[in-house]
Amino acid sequence: GRSHVTANGRVTVADGIAARGLRLGLSPLQVAAMRPFISNLPVDGVLVGRATVTGSPAREQVAATLDVEHRASTGVSHFVGRADANWGGRGFFDVNVRVPTLALATVGKLAPGSGLHGSASGTIVARGRLADLNANVNLAIAGDNGSVHTRGRFDLAAARKRYDFTSTFTDFNADAVIARAPETRLTGTVIARGAGTTAATANA
Repeated sequence: GRSHVTANGRVTVADGIAARGLRLGLSPLQVAAMRPFISNLPVDGVLVGRATVTGSPAREQVAATLDVEHRASTGVSHFVGRADANWGGRGFFDVNVRVPTLALATVGKLAPGSGLHGSASGTIVARGRLADLNANVNLAIAGDNGSVHTRGRFDLAAARKRYDFTSTFTDFNADAVIARAPETRLTGTVIARGAGTTAATANA
């Protein structure tokens, strides 16, 4: 597909392309165009919006402030905030964003088999390696389906994803978030530790 990107700032090409305070306009940027730099991206679609970027894809590290919409086959998500990523070696990520809308099926691409669907809004804070990610996610589920606040640690790098988290639910309808889940109106706290996405591998 077509990409159209405007840029204003400092770029150097010695030892690979690098940017400092580079202001980008994306209208749009095809996600596929990023795959030569991030080969294991699990999502498709386009990015639309603006970002200010410092870093080097060749050195596998980028820091950005952003106001970007992601339009994908899994839905539309909108991110406002900052995201720092170093995907070389074991990788390290530091993300603090507000999400006016979040396609949960897109999030599910990080954990295939989770059955996530629907949409939500709120805040996402995550810091650490993919194999040891400390996350604090506070979301309101679209369609008056309650809210969920999750805090914990996650291993998203393993073939069988591992987790150790606490979730607080308020008037939460699981059917609006997880395919094949029953309709609920749950208020309370769940503590879970395990691996994979089946009940047989989790402790709660």
